[in-house]
Amino acid sequence: MVWPQEQSISDFDGPWWVAHTKSRNEKALAWQLVNHVPYFLPMHWKASKSRGRTIRSLLPLFPGYLFFCGGDNERLAVLKTNRTANILPVENQTQLVRELLPIETLLRLEKTGFTAPVSRSRAKVPCHRRTPDGNRRHRCPNPERNTVDHAGGHARPGRQR
Repeated sequence: MVWPQEQSISDFDGPWWVAHTKSRNEKALAWQLVNHVPYFLPMHWKASKSRGRTIRSLLPLFPGYLFFCGGDNERLAVLKTNRTANILPVENQTQLVRELLPIETLLRLEKTGFTAPVSRSRAKVPCHRRTPDGNRRHRCPNPERNTVDHAGGHARPGRQR
């Protein structure tokens, strides 16, 4: 969530601050700041299953933190909401904006329907599992297939996914 929505965070004027929010107050703080203080609250969708139903939740990418821009008046407005535990000053303003811009760009692209490719780790781990007493539960008969990738399938030599 960015407010004002039509602007990029690189266009905001004033120093950046980081609001360390009280537990689970990020979105509520953002709603209170609309029309008053320019802010950036990166969010992502999380899907979970409960009793056979899929539940989608919009969660902060950095739980407990909201980035806002402005002077002392905006800082005071954030403090008056009573939703912050602390306000952290940003030492290197340009570095913060430089690190947040790719996140903002990706989130804006996702709103248009773009989905970023997800890389799968090819790190190999032993295929056999051990019981608490140290005995092996399962071991593949083929010694070349005694590793699995993080996606759960067997890693096959020379095969790319």
